[in-house]
Amino acid sequence: MENGKAIPYSIDKLQDRGKFFVDPNEEIYEGQVIGENTRSDDMVVNVTKTKKLSNVRSSGADDKARIIPAIKFSLEEALEYIQKMSMLKLLQNRFVFVRFI
Repeated sequence: MENGKAIPYSIDKLQDRGKFFVDPNEEIYEGQVIGENTRSDDMVVNVTKTKKLSNVRSSGADDKARIIPAIKFSLEEALEYIQKMSMLKLLQNRFVFVRFI
């Protein structure tokens, strides 16, 4: 995963793999936990990846992104959710989960 903003197109394409903790266009950075996988294992994804654009357009290919709202935790909920291999990083107006590598 790279530093940058979460791209709505990438979030839309990855929604079937789990629930997200970040909203579209939210700043993210390497090592941040951005969601919960539907399976028990960890999965590394890149939500900063943009859609490949070309000159050729087909009808119906550019569907609107239908993004499920992100899960937002209170501080108490986040402390309960956190696991041994993660930490909670407090920022100015939000907090994020970070995975120890």
